[in-house]
Amino acid sequence: MDPQNSDQSPPPLITRHKFSTASFRQREQFDAWCNFTATMCDLRSVAPPQSGFLASNESFHLGSMLLTNFELSPMEFTFTKDIIRKSSFDHWCISAVTKGVVAAEGDSSGFKAWAGGTVLHSYALPFSGLMDITDYSGIFLSRDEFGDIADDLDRASHQQVTGPMSEIV
Repeated sequence: MDPQNSDQSPPPLITRHKFSTASFRQREQFDAWCNFTATMCDLRSVAPPQSGFLASNESFHLGSMLLTNFELSPMEFTFTKDIIRKSSFDHWCISAVTKGVVAAEGDSSGFKAWAGGTVLHSYALPFSGLMDITDYSGIFLSRDEFGDIADDLDRASHQQVTGPMSEIV
């Protein structure tokens, strides 16, 4: 087979997905975002539906990791034991806040991170929180790939990451 005359192009090395509520009517934006994130957490808007809910996500699948960028309107979020049971989403997320403030707490820890802060969540443990108009980027790490340090990552979850490694992230 001559590669220069092939009709088939190679598959993309990185799969990219985008979603935005901008194309929905203001009254429908929050519900659209809730449908998009249904397996990740329960959400509550802090503004009435008629004022709209602008939110977007762009994600890149990098093998066993997922890189995401979020732009979000103010909201409350809850990741419950019930969602954990129903979801196949069993990851950690290291997030870098680039705009706004995010506050969250788990059973034994919590944080409040401003732009420039880095935080760690475990999606195997319940947590809840609140954010204002916030942008952040996150790296989701599969629990299957990091089983040897799972206990350490769970103990560090729902906390702000500090020190030299937070600057690298």
